Amino acid sequence: EEGSSDENRKIYYTSTDGKVVTPSATDVFGANIVSNTYENGQGVITFDAAVTSIGKQAFANCRRLTSITIPDSVTSIEYAAFYDCSSLTSVTIGNSVTSIGKAAFIYCRSLTSVTIGNSVTSIGEDAFYECSGLTSVTIPDSVTSIGKQAFVWCGSLTSVYCKPTTPPTLGDSYVFDGNATDRKIYVPTAAVDTYKTATNWSNYADAIEADSGDTTIAGFEMVFVKGGTFNMGSTDSYADDDENPIHSVMVSDFYIGKFEVTQGQWRAIMGNNPSTFTGDDNRPVECVSWNEVQEFINKLNTKTGNNFRLPTEAEWEYAARGGNKSKGYEYSGSNTIDDVAWYSSNSNKSTHPVGQKQPNELGIYDMSGNVYEWCQDWWDFYSSNSQIDPIGPSSGYDRILRGSCWSYDARSCRVSARFAAGVDNRESLYGLRLVCLPE
Repeated sequence: EEGSSDENRKIYYTSTDGKVVTPSATDVFGANIVSNTYENGQGVITFDAAVTSIGKQAFANCRRLTSITIPDSVTSIEYAAFYDCSSLTSVTIGNSVTSIGKAAFIYCRSLTSVTIGNSVTSIGEDAFYECSGLTSVTIPDSVTSIGKQAFVWCGSLTSVYCKPTTPPTLGDSYVFDGNATDRKIYVPTAAVDTYKTATNWSNYADAIEADSGDTTIAGFEMVFVKGGTFNMGSTDSYADDDENPIHSVMVSDFYIGKFEVTQGQWRAIMGNNPSTFTGDDNRPVECVSWNEVQEFINKLNTKTGNNFRLPTEAEWEYAARGGNKSKGYEYSGSNTIDDVAWYSSNSNKSTHPVGQKQPNELGIYDMSGNVYEWCQDWWDFYSSNSQIDPIGPSSGYDRILRGSCWSYDARSCRVSARFAAGVDNRESLYGLRLVCLPE
C-alpha cells in the first residue's frame, strides 16, 4: 500500500511482511524515526523524542499499524493523521498534546483503547468518527471543546467519562450519536445538572449520570466500593502456588483511591519526593517502603482528621476485579492488558502519570501496572476456608504488594497475582493507594 503525497504529507509504504518503512530518513515532523519495526505480528512505530507534531495525513492508510504511543514531545496531531489505520487497536496520546485534529483517527475501526493526555484542550471534528471498536473513553478535565461528530458511530462505546466540572463546548448535538444503545456519560456529581442543561449536552440528558467514583476526601478522589462476596485467588495453569486455593471472601463497604497516590500528594504531606521518575507531580510516588507509607498515612490522618489506611489484600483484589460490577476480566478492567496497564512491554521503562489508561468497572485506574501497591497484610499462603473481612496473619516477614508495575510482564499484572517484600524495602516499583471506611 502506498500513500499519496503533498507538501504536508510523508509517504509510508507497507511491505509484504507488514513492516512499516519510510522512503527517507527524515519525516514530516522535523525529526527522525528511530525505528519502524514489525514485532510479534504488530506494526509498531517508535518516535524520536524530538518529534513535536504529527502532520496532515502522516499515517493515513497504514493499514497494518496496530499500536502507537505518541511521546510527550508532541504538541499537536493534525488533520487525518491516522486516517483509516484499520488495524490500529491501541493509541496513547502524550501529555504535551494540546489538540487532536479534525478526523485524526477517523475509520480506525479496530481501535479499542485510546488514552488522551492531560494537556488536550480540544478534540477536533470527526476525530474518532466510526471508531466502532471503542468501548470506553475518558475526556480529561483539560478539555474545553469537542468538535462536531467527534465520537459519532462508535457503535461499541458504552462508557464516556467526562472529567471537566464545566461542560466542554460541543460542536453540535450529534457528538455522541450512534453509540451503543446503553451508553452512559459519567460526569462529576456536582456538575450533573449543568451538563444536562448545557447547549448540545441536553441532547444526552437521559444518558448523563453522576460518576460514582468522584467522591473527594481530604483532597483524594475516592471510589465507593459496595461490599460483597467473591472468589479470591486463581487455579489457572499460570497461577503461582500462593494464588490458590480459591476461597470465598466477603468484604464490607469501603472507599478506595481512584488513583495511586501521586508525587505531589506525597510531597504535600511529607515535604519530600523519594521517587526515581520525577518531572511530573501526577506520576505515582515510588521508592517508598511499607514503613514509610505508614508514616505518610499517620501524618495525613493527623492533618486531615480522617482515617485513611492501606487496603487489605482482600479489599484490593475485590476492587481490582470490579467489585459487584465485575465482568471477570484477567486484568483490572480488561482482558487486553494494553488497555489498562503500564507494564514492561509498553512503559518505556518508567512510570506514567496516573489515570491515563482505561479505568476498571468501578472507575478505578492503574490497578494493573504502573507501580506495585502496598497492602496492609503480612504475606502467607491462602486457607481454603470462607472468610469475612480478612486482615491476614498477625505476623510475618514480608508485606503484600499487588498490581504489578512498569517493569514486570503481563502475567504479574493479573488481578489474582501476588507479590511481597520486607517492610523497609524501597524500590522504584513500589507505591500505594489509599482506603478509608464510610462514616
